[in-house]
Amino acid sequence: MPESPSAASRHRAARRLAQQAQHEGDLRLLDEAIAELRQSAGPAGRPDDLAVALYHRFELTGDEPALRAAVEAYRAAVDAAGPRRVADLSGLGMCLVRLHERTGDEGAVDEAVTVLRAATAGLPADEPGVSRVWANLGLALLRRMERSGDLGPLDEAVSAHERAAATTVTAPATHAQIVANLGNTQMFAARQTGDGARLDAAVAAFRRAAGIVPAGHPALPGVFAGLADALVAKAVAAGDTALLVEANAVLDRALRHVGPADPDRPVHLNQRATALRTSFARVGDVAALDDAIACLREAVQLAPATGPDRLTYRSNLALALRNRFEYTSDRASLGEAEQLLRGVVAEVPAGHPACPTYLAELAHCLHRAGVETRAEEPLRESVELLRTAVARSPAGSPEQLLHLSNLGGTLLSLGGSSADDAVLAEGVGVLTDAVGRLDPDNFELADVLLNLGDGHRARFRRGGGREAFTAATAAYRRLAGTAQATTLHRAMAAQRLGHLHADDGDLRSARDAFRTAVGLLDLVAWLGLHRDDQERLLVEFSGLAGSAAAVAVALDDPDGALEILEQGRGVLLTRTLNLRSDADEVRVRAPVLAERLVTLHRQLESPVPGRQRLALERDAVVAQIRAVPGLAAFLEPPRVGDLRATADGRAVIVVNLSRYRCDALVLTAGATRAVPLPDLRLDDAAARVNELHRTKTAEDRDAVLPATLAWLWDTVVGPVLDAGVVPPDRPVWWVPTGPLSFLPLHAAGHPATGGAGDRSALDRVVSSYTPTVASLGRAGPGSAAAPVVFSLPETAGQPALPRAAREADLVRALFGDAVTLVPPERATRAAVLDHLAEADWVHFACHARADPSRPSDSHLVLRDGTLRIREIAGRRREGALAYLSACATAHGSARLPDESIHICTAFRLAGFTTVIGNLWEVPDAVSARATRHTYAALASSSVARAVNLAARRLRDRYPAHPSAWAGFVHIGADRSLSPPPPDPASPGPPP
Repeated sequence: MPESPSAASRHRAARRLAQQAQHEGDLRLLDEAIAELRQSAGPAGRPDDLAVALYHRFELTGDEPALRAAVEAYRAAVDAAGPRRVADLSGLGMCLVRLHERTGDEGAVDEAVTVLRAATAGLPADEPGVSRVWANLGLALLRRMERSGDLGPLDEAVSAHERAAATTVTAPATHAQIVANLGNTQMFAARQTGDGARLDAAVAAFRRAAGIVPAGHPALPGVFAGLADALVAKAVAAGDTALLVEANAVLDRALRHVGPADPDRPVHLNQRATALRTSFARVGDVAALDDAIACLREAVQLAPATGPDRLTYRSNLALALRNRFEYTSDRASLGEAEQLLRGVVAEVPAGHPACPTYLAELAHCLHRAGVETRAEEPLRESVELLRTAVARSPAGSPEQLLHLSNLGGTLLSLGGSSADDAVLAEGVGVLTDAVGRLDPDNFELADVLLNLGDGHRARFRRGGGREAFTAATAAYRRLAGTAQATTLHRAMAAQRLGHLHADDGDLRSARDAFRTAVGLLDLVAWLGLHRDDQERLLVEFSGLAGSAAAVAVALDDPDGALEILEQGRGVLLTRTLNLRSDADEVRVRAPVLAERLVTLHRQLESPVPGRQRLALERDAVVAQIRAVPGLAAFLEPPRVGDLRATADGRAVIVVNLSRYRCDALVLTAGATRAVPLPDLRLDDAAARVNELHRTKTAEDRDAVLPATLAWLWDTVVGPVLDAGVVPPDRPVWWVPTGPLSFLPLHAAGHPATGGAGDRSALDRVVSSYTPTVASLGRAGPGSAAAPVVFSLPETAGQPALPRAAREADLVRALFGDAVTLVPPERATRAAVLDHLAEADWVHFACHARADPSRPSDSHLVLRDGTLRIREIAGRRREGALAYLSACATAHGSARLPDESIHICTAFRLAGFTTVIGNLWEVPDAVSARATRHTYAALASSSVARAVNLAARRLRDRYPAHPSAWAGFVHIGADRSLSPPPPDPASPGPPP
């Protein structure tokens, strides 16, 4: 029956109202239009007007019932076979795709592909809306590939998007979305295939889309989020942190256009968190990790209770919290991560594709908790969760192999904790199975081989015999020689292989393995890493160089021992001082090769495809760099001849501690002599340091130090000085290793009261310290202007230092108007950094704090906050003297004793050739007296002799209180200064 004119008119009016509501974003008008369209009976094809209106309601509100109603309205339109059949099929297909995205309904996306293929069959190029039809098909194919992992339709999807993007589209926003969909599909293809060309194509497509989308348009956030996703992937693949910065800026802009009520805001928050976590992983930016956690908390809060992504957001939040625990040891973060994942595991259906991943993530948290607390129960639960994850993963899939290797590692932890040989054997069996299944180019192979070596080593130590020893060494040797494995894994394997051979008495094999490990340290703590990450990774190799040197000495190779100690200690210090041919020098001489090497190294430290090819290319680039004039020693160990030239005739005593043997390596102009120290034990030195570190007051230290000073004389200093290898009356430079880095070798002696005599280092030699021979440098006689003095008697939140002001006065009294006294109120961070860039001589009388857990955060306390080591070291200018009359400025980190990271070395890095500091806290009155004695001696003595003289005078005044005089140290090259003469009009220094 024909439609009445009034019904047709009502329908047209309702359609116009719906279009107006869509244009204005007016939900009230849209609901009114939908009600009218529901009531009006129309001719064939007219149900699609209702479908369009319902779909727009879903876009405005995220209302799932509206989306389902739109699907049914489009079905009715398709069944009616009206003149707009292609558009109706396209609309139905898009609604089904959105329903799949919203609910995870697999049938919806399968039907969408069928419907959209029908819509494009024989589609004329001039058909209205042709670009949208092709774009919808491409999107449907992409979503189905994401669900199934089947890449069969990949080329069809890319072709559909390319046809859509090549079609002229009037609306810029629509065109931008179509081009962005092409980018999304290329991104998916790049992730699945590792094809760098597809990743480049994705970045190009998203940049094109971002240039088209109008400012303020609702499509802008999605386009920008896609661009950011591609930039993050490219940053990881290329090792380009600049792309990470761009990605985060793009995501910031996208989020500004997504309000709290926008249903897509959780998606954008999750993506922002992903980029931030990548920034954290690449450059160690803890603030970025905290921002990621905040984004994920909001995403979890905003996500619909039934949305398919709600579990993803909670899982990602748990991963970020676990990252925080791994970086800061914050157990509360690990506990929260565990609780989040327990909730996720309780909700996810057993057959869900992500179920094994969620089980494994919870297992990982429990594993870390079990290792951290030394509790068996979390480890047992972790094992069972991983067994389930393996069983529920597709057979033979990369995911199953990953869970299998993690199961093996967790079984090893449980076997070690419970001393259960059967569990240990099962772990070794699982790991052996995993190694046999993994492709040699698989990123996970390194972890599995390292765990397998550890498992066989544990079996050997439990009486497993030579078979277990041979299996352990084979696993470690294979990993150490695998160029495509990460440098960290290779170095750890070589280190463990060295210890196995040394414990077995095979010193030559041990030396070879240790040399391999030490030779990789420069790459482990690569320049591209954040300083905190460099420190964290080097903790794994504490004592490595000492063990390697001990083996070399046992093989009668003291020169080799010295070379390996120089290469394996002070890695960060040496790199910062540019004392070896490192990446900075390569960038100057061979910039193209330098950038290629950085990119290759970062790629090899990430799970990218083609690792074997990349490893071979990196070796080739290193060889090309070494062929450049002046770069032949790139990443090579220092040679003893170069070290002897650096020492320039000075006596340098390297005291090496290891669990195998202890020796002093004495470097003089003619030879390197090894002086055995049979009474020195690594454990004894560590115990002495722990005892000293437990002291809180000067009285506590005075109770401990006499015995410690006597022990240092008997075990180290006395045997070296009495061996006749150090010329008499010659200054010496001590290079302590391991725990000795925290003890006052320069003040060793008897009797306990600190009296002078032949058994007193202060009376036998003038002592200085240097972290490495290479950092000693040259510094002849010279002149320096009078010091710039920073004195802070009062600092907010700190105890008063009343003598700090008197210390400034006495410096002024000694050198007159030439001294620059910075008023306390002007002793700010900015002022100090400005002076460090200009001054030849600086003097600080203030508070300082050593941070043993994160040594690069040790700092001076100034008027407006703290000045950290990394900021001080960044000011590079040749300077004469830095006098640090502050607490514990020469106190480093027990985690990294061989890196010598403390405030004094920061001033060495800032360019000051000689530095005076203190190993511990002393009363400010004693500090003031030390300053007076030291500066008074500078007119006739070198800096090192002046410090020695000051220490002896303090000892004479406080003989029973070694805490008052044994902690003052001189670090760096010695030099004689020519300070300005005292002002004759001055009343003289205060007493």
